[in-house]
Amino acid sequence: VRYKQKGKEVDWKKLQNKIEGRVTPTAAPNFTEIRENMIWNEIKPKRIPNLLVAVKNENDIGEAIRFARENCMRIAVHG
Repeated sequence: VRYKQKGKEVDWKKLQNKIEGRVTPTAAPNFTEIRENMIWNEIKPKRIPNLLVAVKNENDIGEAIRFARENCMRIAVHG
């Protein structure tokens, strides 16, 4: 699944191949369920992200930030 971010095509599988955690794009059938089950201090943001990244380690965090930067994506870190 690819989508465009600021006119540029983004391939989220590149990120998935670099991390141990899980990348879930908005097009995934379980996206809404995963998003609803995330902990947000009981406040769910109104905006919907293009990707959810469930990291497993410090390397995953760095790769997710690098991917977001390279693809002009905004990020939020929770945890």
